[in-house]
Amino acid sequence: MVEAFIQAWTSAPLRERSHCHSFIIQLCRVIGVPAPDEDQPGDLDYAFERAVQFRHDDGTVSHRRMDCYRRGAFVLEAKQSGAAPQSDQPAAGRFGTGATSPTDPAI
Repeated sequence: MVEAFIQAWTSAPLRERSHCHSFIIQLCRVIGVPAPDEDQPGDLDYAFERAVQFRHDDGTVSHRRMDCYRRGAFVLEAKQSGAAPQSDQPAAGRFGTGATSPTDPAI
């Protein structure tokens, strides 16, 4: 199952906004955990496109959305790379996922 997932996403033409939720849902299936909204629809503590505020040192606030968010566990932010995919680089690397730390006290 893992190999099939890697193979499918390695050869897929990727666009961040149109594919990242499908990628995350399928990744959750592969690793055996529920995807957002599967166990509790509408749960803002485990959701796609969760609104957050970043409070900056200069006092300004910026409003953003996290591609996938689970309170107390992780933030997944998918980024499309401008680089051409390499055959040995799985989709997770091609999306350029990474963690970030918003200062929103709700997180």
